[in-house]
Amino acid sequence: MIVRAYRSKILSCLPTANFRARSSKRAGQPLLSAFRLPGWHAALLLASLYCLSLALPRPAPAQARQSIGRIWGEDVTVSSSTSLVSGRAAGVPILSGDVITVHSGEARMVLTAGGQIGVCGPAQFTLLESDGAITAALQFGRLHVILSSTTPFTVYTPFFQVTPQSLENGPRDSTIGLDPSGRFCARATHGGISLNQQLTGDSLTVPEPQEVFLDGGSVKPLRTVAASCTCDASSVPLPAAALAPSHPPPPIPVALPKSAPAPKTITPAAAASPAAKPAAPNASQQAAPQ
Repeated sequence: MIVRAYRSKILSCLPTANFRARSSKRAGQPLLSAFRLPGWHAALLLASLYCLSLALPRPAPAQARQSIGRIWGEDVTVSSSTSLVSGRAAGVPILSGDVITVHSGEARMVLTAGGQIGVCGPAQFTLLESDGAITAALQFGRLHVILSSTTPFTVYTPFFQVTPQSLENGPRDSTIGLDPSGRFCARATHGGISLNQQLTGDSLTVPEPQEVFLDGGSVKPLRTVAASCTCDASSVPLPAAALAPSHPPPPIPVALPKSAPAPKTITPAAAASPAAKPAAPNASQQAAPQ
């Protein structure tokens, strides 16, 4: 059906040539009907497909990718398939699929959906977004994630799927780290952290406020670790506009108490005047004689 619909366009695209045909048709016809040599079938098919691609309607260009957030830091590289930004980052936009590398020091990212990610270098991760759900693929380094209770957020490492959990719809404050040696750590400051081993299916929950260190993909916590799973990137300054919520919550209506009646004002003249005498009863109200 497609070839029939665009047959005229294909024929107009193909060149004409004076080749002898096996039939009695005269030379000069379009190459599509006059060429009979079997050795040219492949070339003819490729030419037809090329012309068909020119005749078919072209799809509309894809919409531009939306920004997941912006990052600030002194030694940051943001790379994608089409761009590379390296050095001092002052609000560099992060798109889905970008690879963020913090070579040294700290960096802070403000998410468009609300929340922040502190990065303690050296660190590298890839940030993805799909239907509002944010995923960070952590290669190494530490991430300090501060989110509301509604933003879907997951961190993937080579062994674990890490999901910060909210308690009673409260905010989530979690730190996830992965050393180049393969040692993993998770710290739940506010809310819990759910760990799922991607290879074995084992799971572990880190309650608030605790931290765990894991090694080699095992869900058995290490007992003696002379370190703490922390990441403090608060020293990285952010502009005031970046901290303002993009969608401020509506004001909460407050029920005001009913206003009491205003007290009566008594003037000195009214206070000094004698009390008014009661009115005399009228004739209908007088007592009847006994």
